[in-house]
Amino acid sequence: MGAMYSSVCMDSSSVSNSTSTTTRAPTISSIDRAVLDLKNTRDRLTRYKKKLVKEEESLLQRAKICCSREEKNDVKTAINLLKLRKYKNKQVEDVDGQLLTVLKMVDSIQTKEQEADVLVALKAGKDALARMHETLSLESVMELMDRVEEENELEQQINDVFMGVDLSAVDEAAIEEELAALEQATVQEHTTLAEQLPKAPTTTTTEQPLVFPTVPTKEPSSIATTTTTEPVAVAS
Repeated sequence: MGAMYSSVCMDSSSVSNSTSTTTRAPTISSIDRAVLDLKNTRDRLTRYKKKLVKEEESLLQRAKICCSREEKNDVKTAINLLKLRKYKNKQVEDVDGQLLTVLKMVDSIQTKEQEADVLVALKAGKDALARMHETLSLESVMELMDRVEEENELEQQINDVFMGVDLSAVDEAAIEEELAALEQATVQEHTTLAEQLPKAPTTTTTEQPLVFPTVPTKEPSSIATTTTTEPVAVAS
C-alpha cells in the first residue's frame, strides 16, 4: 500500500514538473491589455454602427410605404418613422466620433511603443560605442593614424624615386654589357651540359652473311653392312 502511494506521488510530481518545464506563455503588459481593450471597443462600435445603418435603411423603406398609401394615419406614421431614422442617424454619427477617438488612442499607444523601442536601441548603441571607446583610446587611434600616414609617405617617396630615374649613356652601356654576359653564360652552360651527355655511335655495324651447307647433287653409294654374330653362352 505504501509503495502504491509513493508511486502515485512520484507520478503526480513528474506531471507537475513536466507542466512547469513546458514553454511559458508570454507575459502581457498593461500597455498590451490597454491596446487589446481599445481594439475590442473598436470592433463593438463597428458592429453597432452596422446595426444602426441597417435599422436606418429599414425605417426609410417603411416610411416610403406609408407615404405611398396617402392616408392620414399612414402619413403620421411615416413622419414618426423619419424622426426615428433621424435619431438613428445621429447615433451613427456619435459612433463614428467614438470610433475615431479609439483609433487615435490605439495609434498613439503604438507610436509611443515605437518611440520606446527606438530609445532602447539608441541606448544600446550608446553603450556599445562607450565600450569601443574604452578599448580604443584616443591616443592609440592617433598613433595608428600617424603610422599609416608615415607608411603612405614612405611609399610615395619610393614611387617618386622610381618615376624620376633617368639612365645615362654610361648606365645603358653597363646594362647592355651585363645582358651580353648573361647570354654568354647561358650558352656556355648549355654547351657544357651537351658535352656531359654520352655520344651516340657514328659507324654502322655490318651484318655477317649467313652461310648455308651445300646440297649434294649425286645419289649416295650403297654401303655394305656387315652383321656380326656374338656367341651366346648356354648353361650346362
